[in-house]
Amino acid sequence: MSGELDALVRRHRRLNEMKKGGQVDAASQALRELWEAGKKPQAIALRHSFFDTNQPPPPMAGLLNPRGIAMRFYLLALFEAQCRLDVGEQRVGSRPIAGRNGWADLVAIDGAYDAETGKYMRGGTKQDRDLETLRLRQVQGALRTMEKLGNDRHQALVDIPTKDNGHRLYDAFTLMAESGRGRLQTPDRYSVPKLERSKAFRVPAAFFLNGWVQVLHPSEIATWLIFQALSQHFPGKHDDEGNFLVGDVRKRFGLRRDAYEDARRRLCSFGLLRIARPKSEQTSIFSQPIAPRERYEPHRYQVVHGGLGEKALDRCLKEITFLQNELRKRKS
Repeated sequence: MSGELDALVRRHRRLNEMKKGGQVDAASQALRELWEAGKKPQAIALRHSFFDTNQPPPPMAGLLNPRGIAMRFYLLALFEAQCRLDVGEQRVGSRPIAGRNGWADLVAIDGAYDAETGKYMRGGTKQDRDLETLRLRQVQGALRTMEKLGNDRHQALVDIPTKDNGHRLYDAFTLMAESGRGRLQTPDRYSVPKLERSKAFRVPAAFFLNGWVQVLHPSEIATWLIFQALSQHFPGKHDDEGNFLVGDVRKRFGLRRDAYEDARRRLCSFGLLRIARPKSEQTSIFSQPIAPRERYEPHRYQVVHGGLGEKALDRCLKEITFLQNELRKRKS
């Protein structure tokens, strides 16, 4: 229990710092300006190949590290592309990494925390720990992570050109398809997909515009994306009795059991998922309840469509505060 409480305390501290500094609001405003100036898509199309389990581990698995923003950045890159481009068009780099309206403006971080004093280093330090520099480093780190995916980089999600002196040209990165650059000499560059149920699913724009992409952990984003895809690929099953994820499939997605269990609990508390109650188990005055769920049967979940309409930072802070208090009561 102490481990879970410590994690909640750290998360509350980081979210509270971003709220005080207005980082999530600023990043969300930059994304909204990008959306309004472009095609205003109501949803982003994401190909299933992002977590294709036929050739495990899928590209998504390489982005599950809780440290860094690689998962977040790749999704932001898809959002940026689909705000500007039509179906079938390839993304060509046109946005700088740093500066006003650069990639670093689209991400929110909490800054440099000093464990000895228990305070944030506001205003920067000799180690260049001001927020602007830290955001830039996070973006550059995310690009390096995405470039190295796969044993021979065949799952790389970006390509970063390099000068003869080894200097990386981050501003000129090329975005790759959700399945990675591939094994051929010619890389599989990203193009906006057509929204076909067998090939892609919808990620509502509110996920980006209301700050959810900024505050969810990588394992939570991955879990939520999987249930989004399941709900759209099997809509009848989703509405009638919910979707589930068994252990063998979860492992192929690259999700550890503890990370998945924690993610689904948090997503339920944040109002993005709910434990499904199948229609066959619902009772009325004309029916009798059936036997309880067998112990070996997995929990089934349904996507809560209205959850994304809330401001992510406020909802998460509220729920994490409640969870901290509950754990402290149980501990005492």
